[in-house]
Amino acid sequence: MPEKLEPDADPVTQEFFDYYRTPRGFHQNSPNSIGAWTATAPMSFMNLPLLTYIDEISPRPILLIAGDNAHSRYFSEGL
Repeated sequence: MPEKLEPDADPVTQEFFDYYRTPRGFHQNSPNSIGAWTATAPMSFMNLPLLTYIDEISPRPILLIAGDNAHSRYFSEGL
């Protein structure tokens, strides 16, 4: 794990780095850590019946709210 970031790291990377360098965010030696990334295979998504409840949720409008500086804001913006 790197000890420090490059000086020009973007704010989101800096925030993530600061969090995961704390005992609360660092997970390597905890009893719940298996020392590897977890992965989900595509088959689990293929088995999920995505359109089962489409009549209940469509065509309802939805309101997505995101802060001005939210890292995931682009998920809420129109194309």
